[in-house]
Amino acid sequence: MNKIKHQRKKSRKPLSEFEAISKMKNYFIIFTLLIFASCAEKNIDKIQYQEGNQILNVNNSNRHGETIEPVLMQSISPDTVEIGEQINIKVFLSQPGFKIVDASFDCEVSDFSLADTTNNKIIGCSKGLLVENDTVRIQFNVGGDFGK
Repeated sequence: MNKIKHQRKKSRKPLSEFEAISKMKNYFIIFTLLIFASCAEKNIDKIQYQEGNQILNVNNSNRHGETIEPVLMQSISPDTVEIGEQINIKVFLSQPGFKIVDASFDCEVSDFSLADTTNNKIIGCSKGLLVENDTVRIQFNVGGDFGK
């Protein structure tokens, strides 16, 4: 037959009053730190940089990753235009909290387009439009035979 040895646990010596208070203080401090850590606002910056230039990766969110209402472009232009006529179009943003700081075209577009935030230019764009008072002004000369 197998013999199983049972060993009795030694009873712990009761803590002194000072040790008990000290132990409770430690538990209270740990508990308080855990509460502060769980309640702390988590502001993780979602903006990324590559070689000092900002990667344009936060189009639908703010810098903390929270979704923002889309910013739409609006324009003012005439309803009808005759051939040979010049038309002027004003382009601006739908939300007053956002401003147009630069307007570029003929750009290399990729998932990781870069912007130089020191001068608000998109890297890889060869042409730009004039921005004045948060508005882009574009002029077109209408022409063509339109199927004649």
